[in-house]
Amino acid sequence: MRKQNIKYNTEATVIYGSFEPVFDDFKMLRQGSFDPDMSIRKGLEVAEDQQKVGFNLEEMHFQIFQAGKKTANHLSKLYTDYTDRLKGIKLNYADKLKGSITLKYFRTISIVILLALLSLIMSTTFFMSEFNNQDENVKLYISTAKSFCNNHLWDQAREYLIKAQQISPENIEIENELNYVEKEKKQLAIYTRIKKMRNEEKYQAALNKIKSIEETSWYYDQSLELKKEILYEINELQNRTSELISQSKLLYLQGDLENAIKQLSSWILKYIDEIESNVKLKVEKTLEKLKELSESFNVGLSAYHNKSYKKAFMSWSNTIEIENSFIGDKKSFLSKEIGRYIGEVFFKKAIKKYNEGNKLLAKKLCAKALKANPSHKDCHNLLNKINEER
Repeated sequence: MRKQNIKYNTEATVIYGSFEPVFDDFKMLRQGSFDPDMSIRKGLEVAEDQQKVGFNLEEMHFQIFQAGKKTANHLSKLYTDYTDRLKGIKLNYADKLKGSITLKYFRTISIVILLALLSLIMSTTFFMSEFNNQDENVKLYISTAKSFCNNHLWDQAREYLIKAQQISPENIEIENELNYVEKEKKQLAIYTRIKKMRNEEKYQAALNKIKSIEETSWYYDQSLELKKEILYEINELQNRTSELISQSKLLYLQGDLENAIKQLSSWILKYIDEIESNVKLKVEKTLEKLKELSESFNVGLSAYHNKSYKKAFMSWSNTIEIENSFIGDKKSFLSKEIGRYIGEVFFKKAIKKYNEGNKLLAKKLCAKALKANPSHKDCHNLLNKINEER
């Protein structure tokens, strides 16, 4: 009896060894551990991940459908393989284990596994048959396309609508949806262009382009919000323009006339079409004044160096007049330079007259020099000397 049990145990181990791949594959099947591309579980995971970013139930069905097609084929092959394996076990061991508990056990297990496989195959095949209907496929594609439309993914929506149209070329709904998608793609292109113009600070061009967005488009409300932002930025630009005018005047006061002109010129070149006409006029007038000041001062300076003092004084007189209308009573670096040059001319004349003995005229010339340049030390010294000698 002990020998017979050992024999049965040995045979059972052999049978189990032949049957073990069946258990492993069945376990893998239940866990969804086959090739992930063929797993219905994988299809569900993909669909669930996509649902998190806005896809609906139809899109989930479509993902499961794609995975289910491969899974059904794999299950059919498994069923054939397992049936052949069980036939081999029965052929090799049925006589040896006839009537034994071991054989009955494995028969029971084999029936359970085969029934489970058949159940999975039937359920998968039934599931697949639901998608094999062309009308259902069309509905699925259209619903998926609408899901993409709701997320403003026009290229993906068009892709599914084309698939639906290939099945049902005369479908009016598909045609209408395709027209809608194409229209929205064009509106998206316009909206994208508007945003680019805004980023490039081409505000007026962007505002004109906004008029091309149709009221029926999803991008219409978006364009209205963008318009508000653009108008706000135009207002900020005008405020910065006013600040720039003040800064240019400050540069002029400090004697940096070249940079004052350069700064305004570059600003006008870039933004002249983006600011309102009244602000534009202020900028243009400021730049015009700066250029006039620069020109009249340089003409006077050139005449001064050529000792054409009368011409220099006339030109600088014009400079001072322009400056007064530009910055009021403030004294700029240029006006101080003009005073220094004029003061020097009168001082040299005063020295000459003093040396000639004409102290009265020398004193008058000193007064003119100090009026032009009150801080002229040599002129103060000469005037004191003349007063002492009297």
